[in-house]
Amino acid sequence: SLSRIFGSITLASFLVHTGIRRRRMLFNMPCKLYAGYVAIAALSITYALIPADTKRDALRVFGNLLFLFVMVNLIRSWRVARTAVLVWLVATMLSCFYSMYDYYVAKGTAVSEAQMGMTSKRLSAVVIDDSETRTLGVQVRRAFGPTEHPALFGLNLSMAIPFFLWAMRWEKRRWLAAVWFAGLMLACLNIFLANTR
Repeated sequence: SLSRIFGSITLASFLVHTGIRRRRMLFNMPCKLYAGYVAIAALSITYALIPADTKRDALRVFGNLLFLFVMVNLIRSWRVARTAVLVWLVATMLSCFYSMYDYYVAKGTAVSEAQMGMTSKRLSAVVIDDSETRTLGVQVRRAFGPTEHPALFGLNLSMAIPFFLWAMRWEKRRWLAAVWFAGLMLACLNIFLANTR
């Protein structure tokens, strides 16, 4: 996924930059605690009923540890933290616009669940989901944006909501506060398009 690609580029860039500058890397207590969680996830593979799925989830948890490690080491001031959050909010708004375009305008690009994540379908942001067929009697279109699944997209957007509220409150210029409010509305609409329960 795009998240993994950009995450790998960021991690590699950080490691090269740190090596060239000979800066000390931080592995603080939150990183150590999360590393313990990763170790437990890795151990759970040995007694899992479905080892392949458990291995995939353990790798996902390891990716979260790498993300935490990079953020702890990259963000060392309030200004950098604020800039990172604002860039994330802009990226969230762009992914919301693209998902809405794919959902409402380019209706023919929806993919099946089996096609989600395939390189050949990487520009699709809408899936035709079968999970509601037994209940509703029809397949449901769900937005999944640049993520791997509609539930993950909805979760990411839900996490952005308090930060949009923070940006609106923090911003002194009215027009920019209105932009953050529009981002909040886009995130809420896309949560509904993701049909996340």
